[in-house]
Amino acid sequence: MDPVPRMEELFLEIELNGRPTNETVLVLRDPAGGVLLEAADFEALGLRRPDVGSVMHGGTAFHALGGLEGVTCDIDMRALALSINAPAAVMQGHRLSGQQGTYVPPDEPAGGVSLSHDLLVQVDDAETRASGVVEAAAFGRFGSLRSTQVFRELGGDLEAVRLETTWRKDFPASMRTLRAGDTVGAAGAWGRPIRFGGIQWGTNFATRPDFVTFPLPSLAGETALPSTVDIYINNSRRLSREIPAGPFTIDDIPAVTGSGDIELVVRDILGRETTIVQPYYASSSLLRDGLYEYSYELGVEREKFGRESTEYGRVFGATTHRLGLSDFVTGELRVEAVEDDQQTAGLALSALWPATGVWSLALAGSRRGDESGGLLSAGFERQGRHFGLGTRLEYTDAAFSQIGLAPDASAPGRTALVFASSRLGTSGSVAVSYVDRSNRDEDDDARIAQSTVSWGLGQHGSLRASVLYPLNGDNDTTFALSYSRPLGGRRSLHSQATTGDGRTIGELAVQRNAPPGPGTGYSLTATAGERERLNGRFVQNAGHGAYTVEAESMDGEAALRAGMAGSLVWVGGRPMMARDLGDAFAVVEIPGQAGIDVYRSHQVIGRTGSDGRAIVHGLLPYDRNSIRIDATQLPLDVRPGATEWRIVPSHGGAVRVHAGAERSHGAVFRILAEHGEPLPPGTVITVIATGQPFPVGYDGLAYVTGLEDTTPLRARWDDRTCTFELAYPTGTDEPLPDLGDVVCRREESQ
Repeated sequence: MDPVPRMEELFLEIELNGRPTNETVLVLRDPAGGVLLEAADFEALGLRRPDVGSVMHGGTAFHALGGLEGVTCDIDMRALALSINAPAAVMQGHRLSGQQGTYVPPDEPAGGVSLSHDLLVQVDDAETRASGVVEAAAFGRFGSLRSTQVFRELGGDLEAVRLETTWRKDFPASMRTLRAGDTVGAAGAWGRPIRFGGIQWGTNFATRPDFVTFPLPSLAGETALPSTVDIYINNSRRLSREIPAGPFTIDDIPAVTGSGDIELVVRDILGRETTIVQPYYASSSLLRDGLYEYSYELGVEREKFGRESTEYGRVFGATTHRLGLSDFVTGELRVEAVEDDQQTAGLALSALWPATGVWSLALAGSRRGDESGGLLSAGFERQGRHFGLGTRLEYTDAAFSQIGLAPDASAPGRTALVFASSRLGTSGSVAVSYVDRSNRDEDDDARIAQSTVSWGLGQHGSLRASVLYPLNGDNDTTFALSYSRPLGGRRSLHSQATTGDGRTIGELAVQRNAPPGPGTGYSLTATAGERERLNGRFVQNAGHGAYTVEAESMDGEAALRAGMAGSLVWVGGRPMMARDLGDAFAVVEIPGQAGIDVYRSHQVIGRTGSDGRAIVHGLLPYDRNSIRIDATQLPLDVRPGATEWRIVPSHGGAVRVHAGAERSHGAVFRILAEHGEPLPPGTVITVIATGQPFPVGYDGLAYVTGLEDTTPLRARWDDRTCTFELAYPTGTDEPLPDLGDVVCRREESQ
């Protein structure tokens, strides 16, 4: 602590960088003219506290402004003001986030059951066949339990095959999911995704749509005055923030994946602008620094899926772990074990080199009995605004074994993939790819090159041309040219010509997409070439299901198909018919109000039935879904508690939305004084029981709601009051009954 010199005490208003702060503080001035402030005042002004030049005064530590490099100050004794000029470098730093999303817990799930179906009947010259998929589900706080069956009529016999039976419980707050039953395992960087029956527990980032898993760019700058910051990603403004004076860092800027440029525009309160441009590269294949992802699986391999209901194979266990080692490097460990003495383990690494792109490397080894095998995989990918390039190479030993590969099968010896894409002007693009795959268990290797060119024609549609060129065997090169154009009103035109392998096929189709809610759609398709085909399809979406009728003629043979898809739902104690429910749905309830349109994201999705309920299907789980009703369709005497909601459903679940519509029990009448004259405009009528006021208009006309069988009311104007009673007509269907003339009896003057 420095020696304590003789100090002069001054109470001064502070001006910082020419801007009044409206702060009056105790200032010390030493004999040499140095200025000192309390530590708390440095904090209040947004200045860093100096490391040197502190003294004790009155039991409080004061610090010299001169201890901050570049700071100058001036005392105006006439105005009793201290003017401080400070560069941004000596001000306190601020760290902001560019992400605006916050975690919203899902709404309370409604309990219930559903039975969904998608049925198809085909009639042709040979026979009549039926097929379909049926799914039974139960849902609620416990999660969701689903079982799916497929039915097929073969040779006059109806065959039923179970596809999946799964119980699922999500924990969105911790981004975890537990599954039991039939599911698909995680693959990791080098594994194989397989269907199995068993238990799976792991992270599930999809339960938090607001959560960004991959590293996002950051920008740093400084400003001497409070400012506004605008951030542009590839010339498109993505973010605007108010920031205080001083150095600042903005983390997690919402950039699109791939490479691009971030432009930071800082505009202070005096209108001065500073621009910073910085390139960036963001990749969804990486995890943020410290972010951990894992999956544990234990069960039995599923075999002959779609053909057998209960065909299971070997017992296995697998675990996959990924960790963001930094914002530039992500590591992965995967271990597999199978009951027949088979073990496989491997490591993978993904690294971002912003100047080039994302590089990946994976190494795995296996042991089965006395045999050992290995896998080596390497890749590179770069996605830019105008150009993209990538490659992946993988090699495996013949003895390499892993889950998803039959014990008597050999892994592919070599797989090579190269692709590149580039923009053509402002509306076109070109993409080329090459695949080379050697299969040990097959005679021929697969080597295919492909090129695609797309060109946008604005309001006139788009054009696409592609070439598929096999580099082995006797297969011919295939050329395809297609043209698509929107026609308005959900209608579109599509045409395509394909030639190759000695065949030429031309196709022309016109279609009108059915709306998300009730409505119709159709498609007409004509195909010429090796096979002559005419097809017409009609779709009718209704509140209780979707129906299709399709007629087709191919090479002189005709067929007729009819389909029906929908769901029977039991929520809230009563059954309802609905369309396919999707991953989540809501039940909107407007008691006693039929025929009210219900909207999902500003599109009519359904209409309330005779019980005042409607199902809103196809909601996004764990996301904010906008639902509203058309309040203008409600009767005049019905007041809904709410007309718009933002709901967050769970996966596979339902949310009940209650509009709380109540009859207002309102009526109009003409209120008269005892002498027969109407009460003057401005008179206030009050329901005595509730105190709710209602104004009187010209000629004594009044409108009052909340009436019961007999309701006492009071009228007040000037210094006079009177009372009367209204008898609301029970059993009336009139939304606004007219009660005629009503006489109000005077009370004593107030």
